[in-house]
Amino acid sequence: MATTRFQPPPTYAMPVIEDMRTKTMVFNPIWLKWFLDLSQNLGITGASSGSVSSVTAGPGLAGGVITSVGTISLKSVGTAGTYGTVTTNQYGQVVSGVAEATGLSLTIVTAKLTPAGANGSMTFTNGRLTAQTAAT
Repeated sequence: MATTRFQPPPTYAMPVIEDMRTKTMVFNPIWLKWFLDLSQNLGITGASSGSVSSVTAGPGLAGGVITSVGTISLKSVGTAGTYGTVTTNQYGQVVSGVAEATGLSLTIVTAKLTPAGANGSMTFTNGRLTAQTAAT
């Protein structure tokens, strides 16, 4: 028979303990009792009671306050498109990107050290220095 008052889980006890006789790990009897009590409170159909009077869409969501029937969805925060090496949808979610093997390559030109010298350069691929020429 289901009880009307259900206790919170026994967080003071470890769920698994060592059986001193067999030296094996076993389910803690304190937790076992708690789970049995839980199953009696849920019954055959599970946790099917309770009610919600309203749901409010939080930041980044559209839908307002719903009191009976409605939809909560992601709010449009930008324009879908490709930015750098990632593609986003209208909600600002990244939907695709460039694999590391075909990623961004960048060359930085460094200033020459003397008027008659030559510029140097550093090339980075996927965030790693892959080539370098010293400035003279």
